[in-house]
Amino acid sequence: ARKIMRALALAGLPVIETGGMLGQEHIKDVLSIVLLLADTSGMGILRAARLREHPLRQEDIEALLLAAREQQCSLYSLMMRGEVPAAMSEEGRRSLSRLSTILQNLYYTSNVWTLLAQYLFIETSIMRDLLCSPASKLQQHMLDDYSNLLSLAHRYDQQQAEQLRKLREAREAQEAQEESQEGSETLALPPVRELAKGFLDYLSILLMLHQDGGNRQQGEGSGEQTPEVIRVMTVHASKGLEFPVV
Repeated sequence: ARKIMRALALAGLPVIETGGMLGQEHIKDVLSIVLLLADTSGMGILRAARLREHPLRQEDIEALLLAAREQQCSLYSLMMRGEVPAAMSEEGRRSLSRLSTILQNLYYTSNVWTLLAQYLFIETSIMRDLLCSPASKLQQHMLDDYSNLLSLAHRYDQQQAEQLRKLREAREAQEAQEESQEGSETLALPPVRELAKGFLDYLSILLMLHQDGGNRQQGEGSGEQTPEVIRVMTVHASKGLEFPVV
C-alpha cells in the first residue's frame, strides 16, 4: 500500500490512506516517539528510525541493540543516557544523538499534549515544514490528523487530571477522619513513562471501538462533499462496498 501511495504521489495525484486517523502512517510515526518513552524495550526505534528527523539504517539499529545487550541494559536506558555505540556509522551516531536529546527533553513534560506538541513544533520541523508547504488536500488531511491527535491527548490529560483530583479529595477525607497527617504523601503527576503508556492504552481502546476522532469515512453518504482524492486501502481493512467504483 505504501509503494502504491508513493507512486501516486510522485505522479502528482492526491492520495490518502483510507481508515481512521490512528491508522495513518504519519500518525504512527509520531506515536513511535511516545512508544519509546513508554516501553523500555525500545521497540519504537524500528519506526522512529524511518523518520527523516533522526534516520537510522538497519545496521545502526543492530549495533545499538547489540550495545544494549552487551551492557545488560535496556535500549531506553542507553538512549536516555545519550550513549552512542562506536560501531554505528557516523550518520547513525548523529541521528541517535539527536533522538536521545529529543527523548531527554520530552522526559520532563508534564502531560501528553505538551509532549506531542513539543515534538511536532519544537523538537522537530514536522509542523513547520507542513505549514510552509504548498496548500493541498493531502496537506490539509495531515494537519487535521495532527490536530485530532493533539485533541485526543488533551482529552486524555483532562481525564488524568480529574482522576488525580478525585484521589486527592479521597486522601484528604481519609486524613481528616484519622485526624493525623503523619505518613501522608503528596499526590504528584505520574512520570512521563506512565503517562505515555497510559495514553497508548487509551488510543488502543479508541482504535478498537473506531472512536479515534479522525475516521476519514465519516460523512460519506451523509450528503457532505467528499474530497477528490484517491483513497488506498488494504484488502483486510475494507471490501470497498462504500465506494461506487473500486
